Amino acid sequence: MDQPDSTVPRRQVGRCLQQLRDRGNLSMRTVSEAVGWSRQKLWRIERGLGPVRPADVRLLCAFYQAPADLVGALLVLARQAPAAGWWRADEEIPPDRLDPYPAMEAEAVRLRCYAGELLPALLRTPRYAEEVARIEHPDWSVEQRARYVQRQAARRQRILDRRTGTPRAPEFVLGETVLRRPIADAAAMSEQLARLARLADGSTVRVRVLPLAAGPHPAAAGAFTLLDFAAPGGRAGEPSVVHRAGPTGALYLDRPGDVVRHAAIWADLVRRSLSELESAALIAAFANG
Repeated sequence: MDQPDSTVPRRQVGRCLQQLRDRGNLSMRTVSEAVGWSRQKLWRIERGLGPVRPADVRLLCAFYQAPADLVGALLVLARQAPAAGWWRADEEIPPDRLDPYPAMEAEAVRLRCYAGELLPALLRTPRYAEEVARIEHPDWSVEQRARYVQRQAARRQRILDRRTGTPRAPEFVLGETVLRRPIADAAAMSEQLARLARLADGSTVRVRVLPLAAGPHPAAAGAFTLLDFAAPGGRAGEPSVVHRAGPTGALYLDRPGDVVRHAAIWADLVRRSLSELESAALIAAFANG
């Protein structure tokens, strides 16, 4: 049975267009009347509820007086061909311009992340993040690495500093290799393990370690993050999304079959992993070793 095409590109177009409207302190009524639309059409575009035409993007961007580089990036998103998943290529949509992931990460009511080689961004210290940037992007300048570290720090603060009454704590399964794999800066690795030990022993995040003794597992293909969203006012919420990052971009999957499969993989990883208490003790042992 056919499954729907990815909604991620149009959701990001709608999110950015709403941000432009909000920055201008403009109501939906004001904008819809100015461009000759119904409020329902503007609402659907901002919510990503249907395909958005490049001509509509140009019209709204002209009204909002959006900068040319932003308009160009939005048009790239609007022209994405229908596909089962969406690949965000760095050369078309750079991570610091219109990458939908930070906003999705902030909006998610549940975040489940598996990492088998390196610590995920939300758990990294700035020094660890800089070492990762140096390894993954050897061609970057010092300024580019600094922006990368700053973006990750902003994401950590936004997600991990949540207080009572906010969505549930982010959940992580870390392969034991993550704890054993040193980075070039030994002091930075020691600092990172100490930070991870404090997080694992607290209530900000939920961390489990997948021991090497667990053997082969269904996530051997690589790291992924599964994001679930709220359903406001009893209406259907945004589809859950699977995010898989790569060296030149990121893959977004939101077809029901893909989401269900990754949820099953997650459940299998949790079953194979140490308990949260055992994991915290193991991480502390590495930090103190």
